[in-house]
Amino acid sequence: MSGTDELRTESPARSTTGSTTGPTAEFYAGLAREILQHYPRGPVAVAVTGPEAATTRAVANAFAEAVGELGRRAARAGGSGESPDAARAEIASFRGAGGDVLVVDGPQLLRPALRGSWNASIWLESGPVLAGEALESERAYVRDGDPRGAASAVLNVADPDRPLRVFSDSC
Repeated sequence: MSGTDELRTESPARSTTGSTTGPTAEFYAGLAREILQHYPRGPVAVAVTGPEAATTRAVANAFAEAVGELGRRAARAGGSGESPDAARAEIASFRGAGGDVLVVDGPQLLRPALRGSWNASIWLESGPVLAGEALESERAYVRDGDPRGAASAVLNVADPDRPLRVFSDSC
């Protein structure tokens, strides 16, 4: 037994604006409900991170849209992973302004220097998409930082139209 369970959704319908409806939207709404049940009032900071920038951004947008559909005000920020100090400053500014839910996407947001900054985090797995120095940097991050183990939720988004929730328990 592998110890990994996955939930599958069906392919979504996409509108001309790029937003999702149907099962994929329901998938992200369920994830948003799960995370936000622990935080009935803001400010809440949620990290969405993984090796591939476009997919990470798309998932963060879908999650933020789901947060909005649940009646919460979602703000989006991206690219904050390059500097832990910049990410912490962005979160502090959001919290100081009395924001509700901040959804941040970026690389390596679950490194030890940033882990305590998030109320919740989503780690994305999508298969090999990097090469060269970026691949080596990501391998070291995954090996040494264990972002999968630190994440509140792990998603397999190798097929973005069919995200899978991954439960990494060892039962």
